[in-house]
Amino acid sequence: MLVERGILSRVIDVLVRDPRWRCVHADAVAAVFVATFFAESHQLAAVTP
Repeated sequence: MLVERGILSRVIDVLVRDPRWRCVHADAVAAVFVATFFAESHQLAAVTP
């Protein structure tokens, strides 16, 4: 899930706290979240959004 910063920044805060989602990429424009089971099966490290 690609979440744009700005108006949707609250969505990023909610997803970071949800153990079902993992942030795998973040920059000044957006953050990318994938399901935790997907991240684990593909060895995708968590990053801080």
